[in-house]
Amino acid sequence: TYTHKMFLLVLQQEDDKEIAEMAANLLQKYQIVFTPENVQNFDLYSFIKDNELETVDIWIRLTNTTVLKDFNREVWKVLVNQVNVTLDKLSEENAAEENSMFYPEFFEMNQQFVSVEDFNCIFSRYIKNCCKESTTMLMQKALDVGIDLIKHYGAEAASSLIKLLEQFLDQSGISDAQTQISSIIYLGVCSPFLKDRSNLKTISQKILKLSDSKSENVQRSLAKCMPELISFFENPQDLAEKQLKNLAATKDPHAQRGAAYLLSGLIRALGIIMVEKLNLSLIHISEPTRQAEISYAVFCLKKKKIVNTLLNELGLFQLQL
Repeated sequence: TYTHKMFLLVLQQEDDKEIAEMAANLLQKYQIVFTPENVQNFDLYSFIKDNELETVDIWIRLTNTTVLKDFNREVWKVLVNQVNVTLDKLSEENAAEENSMFYPEFFEMNQQFVSVEDFNCIFSRYIKNCCKESTTMLMQKALDVGIDLIKHYGAEAASSLIKLLEQFLDQSGISDAQTQISSIIYLGVCSPFLKDRSNLKTISQKILKLSDSKSENVQRSLAKCMPELISFFENPQDLAEKQLKNLAATKDPHAQRGAAYLLSGLIRALGIIMVEKLNLSLIHISEPTRQAEISYAVFCLKKKKIVNTLLNELGLFQLQL
């Protein structure tokens, strides 16, 4: 069966030469064709739960070099369904982070076989199942592989993903912070490839709504991604001026922080010349005036004498109140 052959293929990679030779001889004796039916019978969930990470890594490599060597679209569909269902099961039972690492690694190894029709099921799981605050390594891997997929497929990927990402942006609440952050990052990568710009206003409104989030992580991520998101805004300079006014006028701490982060992201995206256009002067100070922060800069708004602390974390500026 496919299951037996997969175990033999794994054993063939063993350091023990006797075991590797025995596995090779059995493989040569029992030739198995990879069909959708026998691939479907492989219990991937149990395989991942019962084996070491190194063994799972070997299986991932073998899917590329052996199972999909003579590419068959139907076999691929079965494999994709298997990895999707397996990740769903692992997520439902809150399995260890390392158990779920197979998911982005599978699509990283088999990127050449991914089609645009696979995107929604892959990215919805990247965002919902992989991008969690408690799974740092898994989240980073999913983001990296997802970004590579978008860049590889360009406009075709962007047009396919935009509606899905908008849906995730609509979610609200602290518990959805990582979902929104990953959606922002993917959206920024999609931005240069979008040919249909008719929906820009709706998307830009959803992006701005995130600046009002009660999650500082969401606000910070929005600021960091603003250089990639800037093309969604018709007049980003006017938006920067508006945020500056909001910052000076509002007394609500969440709104202040959101306006500060958004303004810092816009300045980073538009360049240091925006400091002059916004009539700001930059003063560097060597000693931090508040605990926990290391590098400080202070924006003094001329004539209004309103001082906002900026943390030099974004590569240029990050407003911190």
